[in-house]
Amino acid sequence: MRRREVIAGLGSVPLLHVLRAQAQQDVRVHRVAVLSPSQFSADHIRAVVLPELARLGFVAGRNLAMTFHIGPLGDLSRLALEALSTDPDAIIASSNGAVAAVLEHSANVPIVMAFAGEDPVAAGLAKTLARPGGSVTGLTNLATQLDGKRVTVLVEAAPATRRIGIVAVPPPRHLASIAEIARVAESLGVKVATAYAHRPEQYAEAFAALRSEGADAVQIASAPEYLRDSAIIAAQAREAGLPTVCEAADMVRNGCLMSYGIRFDEFRRRAADFVARILRGAAPADMPIEQPAVFELVINLRTAKVIGLTIPESFLLRADEVIE
Repeated sequence: MRRREVIAGLGSVPLLHVLRAQAQQDVRVHRVAVLSPSQFSADHIRAVVLPELARLGFVAGRNLAMTFHIGPLGDLSRLALEALSTDPDAIIASSNGAVAAVLEHSANVPIVMAFAGEDPVAAGLAKTLARPGGSVTGLTNLATQLDGKRVTVLVEAAPATRRIGIVAVPPPRHLASIAEIARVAESLGVKVATAYAHRPEQYAEAFAALRSEGADAVQIASAPEYLRDSAIIAAQAREAGLPTVCEAADMVRNGCLMSYGIRFDEFRRRAADFVARILRGAAPADMPIEQPAVFELVINLRTAKVIGLTIPESFLLRADEVIE
């Protein structure tokens, strides 16, 4: 090799370092904010959505910066402003209330529901599911409708049920679900009673109140608080000798009698796809809102044995998972 070629080759080594450093500096960092009234939901988003975003090419610490803004419903408006102050490319909102809090301050920042419990069209958050038409898209898990469906499931598993007790978060959170549960129960000739509780120290009193009102089965309304406290709730239900229906399979694994609902991890993971498409330039107005397509029935026979309940064999055969 000629001396001139050697010098040119050596000179290219630091140039490569410069080019690589410049390329790293030129990587755009996308900003995503998470707004949630529930630490449980925020942690689930962190555990499920972040890895899926990395698989789709958006890696935290490299080309993605994610911030979390978590607090009770009364603080969501302030937290929405805090989230917007980070100049996000998208906001992940884990409830209808979180979506509404963002829209109170901005109609332009893309919002991905992950997920909304109530119908976003009925709530005025989107024009239609197929074509939202604004800044909101994502996932709705049909919580109110599923709360109604669980009444039927509970009565099928415990046919002697004549009064269903409802454990719900204080108003206004569960008013729609309570109305739907009461509507379905009435159609089945079953009465309802409601007790409000959403903190660990409140559940014993709630179950005692339902027992005193003659409840012979209990429905736990859909709420992240109840996912968080499922082991405590299940223990109270067993102590009261009451069959329970909950929204998630993990609650059954923690002792609830049964659940009927979505597969949480699979469904919430879909939020990453919405975020990734928005970060690549897609408009939320044109992205159809997704509803769950797969539901599962899970039954805990150990719990049934503890409370002395014999579940009909025909019902057991329908279960996707039976814990024995």
